[in-house]
Amino acid sequence: MPQSLQRLGWSPNHLTRRHRECLHWMAKGLLAKEIADKMGIHVGTVWKHRAMIMSHYGVNEALPAVIKALKAGHIKLEEINL
Repeated sequence: MPQSLQRLGWSPNHLTRRHRECLHWMAKGLLAKEIADKMGIHVGTVWKHRAMIMSHYGVNEALPAVIKALKAGHIKLEEINL
């Protein structure tokens, strides 16, 4: 891990506020482009956020990450409001 991230106290087990926001939109079923538009970021950044989220939960796809986040209480069904 880069030392600059270590100095900031970041670890692969830590999700930032933006990661959690991306996770919220993933849980609502939005595509990367739609998430980028909602968050006001580049679609490539969304893909990086998604990769970090999936790494955090130890999975290779978005849906299992969302399921694990729900089970862990990191997001709530009421917040998704499908």
